[in-house]
Amino acid sequence: MPPPHRPPRTPFWDNARFAAIIDSTFSLSRLLGLLPFFTLGWWLCEHDVVARAGLLAARPVWLRAAAATVLIAAGTLAFVFVDTWRDVRLGTWFFFVDAYADLDAPQWWVDGVRLAIIALALALMAAFLALIPRRETRWTHLGRYTMYVYLLHTFVLSPFRQSGVLRGLEPMGLWIPVVAIASVAIAVLLPSRPVRHVTRPQVEPRMPWLFRDRALGAGRGSR
Repeated sequence: MPPPHRPPRTPFWDNARFAAIIDSTFSLSRLLGLLPFFTLGWWLCEHDVVARAGLLAARPVWLRAAAATVLIAAGTLAFVFVDTWRDVRLGTWFFFVDAYADLDAPQWWVDGVRLAIIALALALMAAFLALIPRRETRWTHLGRYTMYVYLLHTFVLSPFRQSGVLRGLEPMGLWIPVVAIASVAIAVLLPSRPVRHVTRPQVEPRMPWLFRDRALGAGRGSR
């Protein structure tokens, strides 16, 4: 008697996207979709890969030129083929919110598309980090508080998204730079000291009772 057919194994975070019970409640579907990035970041930090491999020790001119070329090429392709990306709903794929069935893509090859998007995101992140200056600047310290940007940006963007005021803005050549500059301003504002002071209890609650070392849960340090 032949053995029963077993479906091919796929990563947990991709399998979960087929489950009807997992939706956008508490951004659970996005959490699972972005889990590879969180896992990779933890692994790189845990094993000190960046420092041990000397990835930031020296960045020759050719590396920075290649990184800039990658980012410029990605931006150009995104702009030139914007209608194509809209037709295939690429933006929805990038959000890691909808299940494959909701994307009209229940086929076997969708895992490959998801992995390709993850690989593309990693390549773009590596290119971006290769261009970041090593010297400390006045805004370097804001990088310690990116959790505030990650958790709070939705409250800033939701009114624009729900109202639709950004749809159909013309001319695009004017509004794209405006939106880009506004995005940078929001990313600088959300981790600023006044915003941190108001939202710290929600973003970084003090819970010393949760840790064996109470100093970890006390969140000691300047905010």
